[in-house]
Order: sequence, then structure tokens, then C-alpha cells
Amino acid sequence: MSAQVMTLPQPDFRLLFEYMPGSCLVVNPDLIIVAVTDAYLRATMTERAAILERKLFDVFPDNPDDNSLNGMSSLRASLERVLSTGTGDTMAVQQYDIRRPAADGGGFEVRYWSPVNYPVLGTNGQVSYIIHRVEDVTDFIRTQNAHAPQDWTTAENQISQMQAELYARAQELQQANQHLRSTNDKLTQSQDEIRRLNDELEQRIADRTAELMQMNKDLESFNYSISHDLRTPLRALNGFGQAVLEDYGDRLDAQGQHYLERIRLASQRMSQVIDDLLNLSRISHQEMTRSPVDLSQISHDILSELAANNPSRVVEWIIEPGLVVEGDHSLLLIALQNLLENAWKFTSKNPEARIEIGTSQQGRQPIFFVRDNGAGFDMTYVNKLFMPFQRLHTLAEFEGTGIGLATVQRIIHRHGGSIWIESSLNLGTTLYFTIDAT
Repeated sequence: MSAQVMTLPQPDFRLLFEYMPGSCLVVNPDLIIVAVTDAYLRATMTERAAILERKLFDVFPDNPDDNSLNGMSSLRASLERVLSTGTGDTMAVQQYDIRRPAADGGGFEVRYWSPVNYPVLGTNGQVSYIIHRVEDVTDFIRTQNAHAPQDWTTAENQISQMQAELYARAQELQQANQHLRSTNDKLTQSQDEIRRLNDELEQRIADRTAELMQMNKDLESFNYSISHDLRTPLRALNGFGQAVLEDYGDRLDAQGQHYLERIRLASQRMSQVIDDLLNLSRISHQEMTRSPVDLSQISHDILSELAANNPSRVVEWIIEPGLVVEGDHSLLLIALQNLLENAWKFTSKNPEARIEIGTSQQGRQPIFFVRDNGAGFDMTYVNKLFMPFQRLHTLAEFEGTGIGLATVQRIIHRHGGSIWIESSLNLGTTLYFTIDAT
């Protein structure tokens, strides 16, 4: 015996909707009424055939006899929010005056409603319909106590006052909600503007970074051109000058030999300037590798080598032990070599030369210093010292290219530190610097 499957008839959903007890009305995105419940028709004293396929606000206009009402404008704003956000919107209690049928005398009847608007989303996620549900709260607003005191006028006034206060609070709530939404919209606009500015800034940074990378490539190319195209003829000048002096020196008088020697010295100096410039360029983009660096040991090695190369000089040096920092060993070696060679050079005219390497404390950060009792300089010109080719002494007084301190400054800055100088003419110089521990 086979089982029989019962097939239920398809329900009439429109009929079910129209008979549901709640007061509901359905509009499409153009706010045209497409469905309405019987309860809504009774509450609004309308007929289905008279309102279907008509715009909501044509069917239910504001009461033209009361300019203080804003119920319809509030409803319109709520429906627009539902359309734009795709979420429900609960409104404060509103006064919508209902138009009476002509058979009942026409005009408008005062009513109070508590409305809620719900979106119905289609398969594409967009709002296809809005269900506008209302609850008639007129009786609540107008409730009069049937067992009021005998002073009927006082009771009526109290009830009227309560009605007015309740309605006023509802309007205040709606205004507060509108203000909150307005503030939120402004905040959203500000956030969008901030995001736009951030995107623009990031793009500018990216563009600037690309420009700097290209400039670095151009600089590297230029450096290669200098090292290859300029150093070769300089070596030729120096070499041929030396050859002339050696092979034909006896045929030249003293002045001719002096001219050749000046040519050789100028080519050597130019070659040294090129080397210093190349080193300064490399230091700016050389990759850093941080590790513990013993500045005391490096200083001792540099000064020992300077003393070995200049046995005729007597220089006292004092090195504070245990000066260890986190930094790039090769770069800090270059920095100390420039500083100590400067100190060695500028104390060359002092028979009691003294060089000191140590630290002083500023809070938790140590300040390192290299101090000498050499020639010193006038502090009026201190700002020039860290600029390439800026010298405060002539070549006749002290040799050099004017690149050393610019190189030291770049190395210290790459370590996140600071560098500054204190000096007095003929009393010596102290150069201070810090190294970022991170």
C-alpha cells in the first residue's frame, strides 16, 4: 500500500497580509503605496482602492490648517534613511492629522502615531520595499482619567499639560536623533577626508621616495664618473710631473721646479678631495649593521698609529675605558678617525699637546667628547664647520679638504645622535656627540 503525499495549496500571501492585525503599509523605493492592511485603512479612514499605486505623501499630506506640524517631513526623512542605509528606523511619536471622509464632515482629525519603518531587501541587497508600521497612540496621549477629582477643570488642565509634555519630549527626542545623525554624517565626511588626505600623503611620499631613489642612482652614476673620468687625468698630471722633475729637473731652474711641484701638489689635493667626496656620498646610503662598538679601543688604535707615523711628536692622550655603544663599526671608525686626526693636526703647534676621549652624563644618555688643546677657533663661525669645504684655517696653517666634519656629522645623524662643538681661539676645541642606543 503506497503512501500518499498531501499537496497543500499555495497560500494567498496578499490576503494574509491584508488581514493581519497590525497597521502596516508597504511602499516601493519611489514611495508609491503597493500594499496596505485592513487595520491601517480603518485607522486612517481610507479605502484600499483610493490609495494603492499613489504616492504616500499625496494620500497623506500635512494638515494645511496647522503650520506647526512636521510629521510628514519627519516621515520622509526616516524613509530616505532606510533607503540609503538598508536598515530599520524607529521614529519618535508624531502628530499626523487624518483627513476625514466627506461623508463624515471632511477636515482633519488630530491623531498621534508611533511609527517604525523596516526595509525589505531584494536579491541584489538593495531595498525593494519599505514596510511602514504605525501604532495609533492618540488615546494614550489624550487619556483622561474617568475618575478624576471633582475639580474637572484642574484635572483637564493637568491632562492637557501631560499631553503637551509627552509630545514635546517626543519631538525633542526626534530632534536629538536628527542632530546625532547629522553629527555622524559630518564625522563620516571627516573620516573620508582624512582617508583621502592620508592616501594623498602616501602617494606624495611614494612619489618623493621614487624621486630620491632616482637622485641616488644619478648621484652614484656621477660618483662613478668622477672616480673614473677625473682621477685618471689627475694621476697623469701627478705622474708626468714627477717624471719631468726626475728626468729633466737638472735642466730647470729653481722657479721651474717650484711650478712643477705646485702642479703635483694641486693634483694630489684634488685627488684627495675627490676621495673625500666619494666617501661622504657612500656614507649617506651605506647599509648599517649595529653591534657593540668599543670606542675606547678604536681611539687607542687610531692614536697609536698616528704616533707611530709621527715619531717626532710628543702628544699626551687620555682615553676613558669602557666606552661601548651600539652602532655600525665601520662608520664609527671613520667618524673617530676624522675627529682624532683633526685633534692631532690642530695640536701640532702646541709642544704640550693633549687629546682626551671620554664621556659626560646628560640624564640617562651619555655624551661622548673628543677634546684637544690645539689651535681652536672663533665660535662666531661655528655654523660653517659642518658644511663641506668650509675651513677656518688656511692650507698654509693646517692641511685638509674641509670634508671631515661633514662626514662625521652624517655618521652621527645616521646613528640618531647629535653633534656640536665648543672652542676658544688658541685654547683648544671640544667636540661632543651622542649615539641613539636603539
